[in-house]
Amino acid sequence: MRKRLIGSVLVLLLLALVVGGRHIYQNRIHQTQTKAQEQLQAIARLKVEQIVAWRSERLGDGEVLKHNANLTSRLLRWLDKPAAPE
Repeated sequence: MRKRLIGSVLVLLLLALVVGGRHIYQNRIHQTQTKAQEQLQAIARLKVEQIVAWRSERLGDGEVLKHNANLTSRLLRWLDKPAAPE
């Protein structure tokens, strides 16, 4: 009877360890996935901000060039008769 009780207690302890270990493992996986998703979202937001800034700078450069009459006339002359390569 005593061996049976000890065996039952050991089986229950082993079962508790397996269930607890599985719970901890699943929790760790969930935490890792959540952290990775948060990092990817932060990277995506940063990249969007960088692209928006880059586009704004290029549009600003275009506006400066558009309003530069000297450059525009020189560019039109060059397009009309490109200089021969040296």
